[in-house]
Amino acid sequence: MTRINQVDQVLMLLRQQLQRMGKAQRRPQAAKAGTPSAIKRAAALAQIEGLSAEDLEQSLIRALLTEEFGEALASDARFQNVVVDVHRIIATDRETRQLLRQAVEQLKQPGTG
Repeated sequence: MTRINQVDQVLMLLRQQLQRMGKAQRRPQAAKAGTPSAIKRAAALAQIEGLSAEDLEQSLIRALLTEEFGEALASDARFQNVVVDVHRIIATDRETRQLLRQAVEQLKQPGTG
């Protein structure tokens, strides 16, 4: 039996989130009142010219992890180290890297979020 380590768990979680994000963008959603979601904030960042692909990818990873684990954890200074580590790990997996690139491209589309 194959053991699943923490890195594998994070990759599976992000794959699921990226796939859900793609499906959610295809169906209309009612807007939630209050502060914008982390995904909406990432979409707003994607509209800013001059940000590198790596910055956009890390912003999306941060948004997905924030959506999953909450704003309180995301405000911890160590959270950015986790985002950088997850991005580095994703960059080594061709399939997940492609999912991330597709998700960033979707964020760049008008009306995303």
